[in-house]
Amino acid sequence: LDFSRERLGKEGALAIASALEGNTVLLELSLESNHIGDEGVVAISSALQKNETLQKLNLKLNEIGKEGARALSDALRHNSTLQELKLEFNDIGNEGAAILAVALETNTTLQRLDLSSNDIGCKGAVALASSMEANSTLRELHLRLNEIGEEGALAIAWTLETNVTLEVLDLTYSNIGNKGVAAIAVALETNVALEDFDFKYNDIGDEGMTAIASAIEMSEDLDVENEGIEISYSDIASSIERPDTPLERIDEGSNSMGDEAAS
Repeated sequence: LDFSRERLGKEGALAIASALEGNTVLLELSLESNHIGDEGVVAISSALQKNETLQKLNLKLNEIGKEGARALSDALRHNSTLQELKLEFNDIGNEGAAILAVALETNTTLQRLDLSSNDIGCKGAVALASSMEANSTLRELHLRLNEIGEEGALAIAWTLETNVTLEVLDLTYSNIGNKGVAAIAVALETNVALEDFDFKYNDIGDEGMTAIASAIEMSEDLDVENEGIEISYSDIASSIERPDTPLERIDEGSNSMGDEAAS
């Protein structure tokens, strides 16, 4: 059911929440870009605690903040059917991310979480990374367009060393830098689950790309996307030449590599 861009506001969200409580057939609901705010999300979250069928919920672009995140966290601790939650372009912030992380520690159904562009910094990323140590069902985590920085990336790298379920990690435009991507690359040498790592537009240079090249060489399934980096990398070229290398995609683009790596 798609109510995207219908100018529903909080009043519309309240009405939908009331209907959702007793609904037994709806599998997908999109309320994208409706300005429902925290009050509307509180109502939807309350309904989720009772609803037993909804699998996908899109709340992108709805002015959701910390209180909305708190309500969703409560819902995720009680709901046993939701598999996908899209929260891009809201205002969750570090506190909201930490609140959601608490729910992820015990939730057993959510498989895809999108928190792109939510003003999440390193503290929020650290909290989310910590929750993934206990979580055993999340398959995709999207954090693009958040300033998680090197510290956030290091926390995620630490988690990836033991996590056996996350398959897709999107850190595009997240300011993770060379140290961040290098730490994740080291974790990927032993990680057995991650299949798709997207780190476009993170100002990655020689150090980071050399580490990624090593991870690609070690992995059997890793699909690396780095559109936005200008590469003539001898390290990766040697991996591509090997017939048993699992590399499927590397996109070139706009960051600079040193002369040594380019030769």
